[in-house]
Amino acid sequence: MEKTAPSHKLQSIAIELTQPVTNLESIREQTCMQESVTSLFHDELQVEVPSPDVDLFDTGVLDSLKIVDLQRQSHFSRNR
Repeated sequence: MEKTAPSHKLQSIAIELTQPVTNLESIREQTCMQESVTSLFHDELQVEVPSPDVDLFDTGVLDSLKIVDLQRQSHFSRNR
């Protein structure tokens, strides 16, 4: 499995979340993914995501330490 930098993963998620959708099922999937990511950031990192198209790094909401914390929490939750 190829490992990529956390920011690259977040950028690809952000790009996917901001792409226009053309059918109802895609809209539902995108909405579900947005809610999941927003909930993850809120519950695990105590970070409020103002909207799906906001760059959390540029706004200072997210930094490298929070990314490490998210990875750590994700690792521990998978190994429970």
